[in-house]
Amino acid sequence: MFLAIDRGLSNVDFFLKDNNEEKFWVEDNAKFVNEHDLFRYIDSLTSSLPISKVGLSGGKSKTILSDNSIWQYISEIDAFCIGAKKIYGFERGLVISCGTGTACAFADKGINSHLGGIANGGGFIHAFHKHFLNYSNIKKIHQLAANGNASNVDLLISEAVGNLGDLDPKLTAVNFGKLKDSNSYLDSDVSQAVMKMVGESIGTVAALYAHILGVTDVYLTGRTAQYPSVRNGIDSILATAKLSSVFIKESAKANVIGVMESLENYESNN
Repeated sequence: MFLAIDRGLSNVDFFLKDNNEEKFWVEDNAKFVNEHDLFRYIDSLTSSLPISKVGLSGGKSKTILSDNSIWQYISEIDAFCIGAKKIYGFERGLVISCGTGTACAFADKGINSHLGGIANGGGFIHAFHKHFLNYSNIKKIHQLAANGNASNVDLLISEAVGNLGDLDPKLTAVNFGKLKDSNSYLDSDVSQAVMKMVGESIGTVAALYAHILGVTDVYLTGRTAQYPSVRNGIDSILATAKLSSVFIKESAKANVIGVMESLENYESNN
């Protein structure tokens, strides 16, 4: 029985696998105040279950590694790249991990190279809603954004300059541009605009890397890519760049799936 763990800044994903039986579950990272709390939780699992190997990735996983030989550290870049390849079935591709922040990597022939990333992601979305719109529940945040209209606060290209080359005139020219001369706005409009801005930022950096690498498909992983308004922002930029985003719901688990794949590959090769 193998236990894979991905410690994100917001959530900790667990994946327990024994032959063909699989179990996924998620814990709020706030439950583990420090590394010792997470270590004790993992230790309770290995004490009560016949776990032969534990794989850890993400966050400060290295700081809680045990001297016990069943523990193995997997780099976060390897985790989400290997997980994405397992889920999507590609051999060579650009992978964008959309989590609390955003990381970009290139997976090619078994080598996973970290390209860079941006600070925008789910962490900014949650913090903004909590401190400026007084929303902290993610389901309510989604509902708020779904009822909004970002174009009521964003200045679009068609409104700013009319036409701009081949760019879609409905793309954002200035985030929150209409609020410069107005004090009137709806929280729902601002919420959707924040989500869209994060998506556009992710889409822009993904498009730049895709063109540098000469690829046309962008493989998305992570929970933030599930947010509809974020996805709309990502897709609008990639479509303009004649690129395609690839995402399925299961890819939100890419990191922990990648940890499990790494454990199984290590076991089979040793």
